[in-house]
Amino acid sequence: MVHADFSGPHGARAASDDSTRHTITPELAEMLAAARRRRGWSLREAARNVGVAFGTIAHLEHARRAPSATVARNIIRAYQLTEAEADMLCAEAVELAGKDSPFKRAGRVSMRTGSGGGFYGAQQSGRDWTH
Repeated sequence: MVHADFSGPHGARAASDDSTRHTITPELAEMLAAARRRRGWSLREAARNVGVAFGTIAHLEHARRAPSATVARNIIRAYQLTEAEADMLCAEAVELAGKDSPFKRAGRVSMRTGSGGGFYGAQQSGRDWTH
């Protein structure tokens, strides 16, 4: 099948008025990677201790994304960053983004834990989804 060649943005990003991706400086990304290595953690161990997906840590360490304010606080606590490191991270954290977004869907069911109030349009049927 032949697909049309789209020259501009498409999908959800194209429909959004605010399609700017927030990133951090390479210096901050390297500081985060060094802090993780000082703790002796893999990406997965760091993610588990911060409470995010390991891809989030990888994106931060490669300066592809900026953390939300909540994730930044969790990193500061888990990594035991110095005051200067914490200030550097907080300066680049994004308010009202990611976990802090007012547009984040509340109550989405985790298929692993079964917690939450529903997932992507599913109606509450009283069924126990934790099996």
